Amino acid sequence: MKWKALRMPYDIKYLDDGGVITTYRGIVTDEDILESVKEKCSSAKKLASLRYAVTDCTDVAEFQVTPQGMIENANISKRAAVINRELLVVGVYPDDLSYGMGRLWQGYADITGWSSIVVRTKQEAEQWLEDNLS
Repeated sequence: MKWKALRMPYDIKYLDDGGVITTYRGIVTDEDILESVKEKCSSAKKLASLRYAVTDCTDVAEFQVTPQGMIENANISKRAAVINRELLVVGVYPDDLSYGMGRLWQGYADITGWSSIVVRTKQEAEQWLEDNLS
């Protein structure tokens, strides 16, 4: 019997300051994005305690996420906003395709009331968080 390797092209890291950073790498699909978002939203207690969330796609080789995948991601975000209305959300999308998809998510998730931004570099994300977390 051959063991099938689990493909997890992302890591979710919870920080002591109330942040969560999801770092994607390699080939990323709708399934990967939705699986990670559902995982982060699976604990209402953890979700309620978050101050900010960062999506980091700087190590993504191929962004195979569709508009429908980003819309579904936004729909999950809308449901999560019922638990946490004060979340700051940053998406780091360095290339044109992923940046456009991040902006699509932002447009559909606007109803959450979250403060969000889509940027191209980690430095921009860090600066925005520093300016908005105070």
